[in-house]
Amino acid sequence: MRFNRRMSTNIDLNNKLVSARQTDLSGSSNLARFSASKDVNRYVYPPQAASYSNPSAIRSDCVNSSTLVDDHTVITTIAPKNRNISLQNLNQSLCEYSEEAPLESEFLEALPSNILVGTAATDGIGLSTLLSIMARYISKQGYSVAIVDADLTHGGLDVLLGLESDEGRRLQEVEAPLGRCDGYVLKNELIHWDDVDVLAFSPWRSERPEPWVVEAVIRALAEACDVVIVDIGSGKSSVEIYKSIPQLSASATLASVELSVLDLARFRAYSHVLKSTCNVDISSDDFAAIGMCPRGLKQKSYVLSVDEASEYLSTQILGFLPYDSNLHADIIGGYGIREVPSCMKSAMKKLGNWLFTETIFSKKESSSKRRHSKFSHFSYSRGKYGRK
Repeated sequence: MRFNRRMSTNIDLNNKLVSARQTDLSGSSNLARFSASKDVNRYVYPPQAASYSNPSAIRSDCVNSSTLVDDHTVITTIAPKNRNISLQNLNQSLCEYSEEAPLESEFLEALPSNILVGTAATDGIGLSTLLSIMARYISKQGYSVAIVDADLTHGGLDVLLGLESDEGRRLQEVEAPLGRCDGYVLKNELIHWDDVDVLAFSPWRSERPEPWVVEAVIRALAEACDVVIVDIGSGKSSVEIYKSIPQLSASATLASVELSVLDLARFRAYSHVLKSTCNVDISSDDFAAIGMCPRGLKQKSYVLSVDEASEYLSTQILGFLPYDSNLHADIIGGYGIREVPSCMKSAMKKLGNWLFTETIFSKKESSSKRRHSKFSHFSYSRGKYGRK
């Protein structure tokens, strides 16, 4: 019976379209409303949609008329305001709208607050080295730290650390059915760089993992560790990560900026992309940067100061990482990072204070859900955080 009612309704609608085309050839409202039978599209909604006159799945600015049948099939005529637009262009615009609409971070489950995202404007200025040294420094303070190589374009964090021959699970080998995985089990299966758990990615071995796998890995390790550092790479690859995992925009962010005129200009342009496209505000307290000395440059007079760079970028730059020839030689030679250079410990201390007192521990989620964590020995006193 339902099929017969649908067929009869469709026949009546087609007859109306034919009669409208034959009786009104002067461009009247009927002809504009029922332009052609090929523009008629059918959308099937659940039964509760029958109570709505304008279903939400159809854009109101493109729908001129709709008919709701008793079997919950909506028959509507797609007629754009500009009649010069072809049907192919209209379908393409509707597809693009449906693909862009779900990327709203406020409708997604938020990530834990103990996540630090590392990014940069350009490649090769030392972002992965900075994040690795920071992870090593934090682990030496007694915290459980994991670093995730989410740079899906270049990757190779295990090669940087000299751990490419060590056994351990890589990112492309992680399985996350239904977008979930056990962080404690995964933590034990990773490469161990002293006290730092490393989840590397080897783009030359297999295809990229799906975004929900990367999100599940970050979320799971955040439940099992005190701090999770996520290296999302630089430039276009980092923007892709932000688009595929929009919740990362709410996490604390650390950027590496080379103290040169060229890289400062590039980072300024990159910051506009982060704010407009990825919803990352570089002027907030959750965003900080570290100045990097241009590689191989020893003359301090040619390096811009931290104050000049901070004023130019309108963001806080916590410190300056000087060039260390021994560290550079170890990385180039495949030995990895053996220890934190003494010349960098001052900047690492400032980073640690910023991370725990202004970002991670300052959020309520850290103190409520992770009250048994190792960083619970920080206490609030006289408006500032300090050790008990």
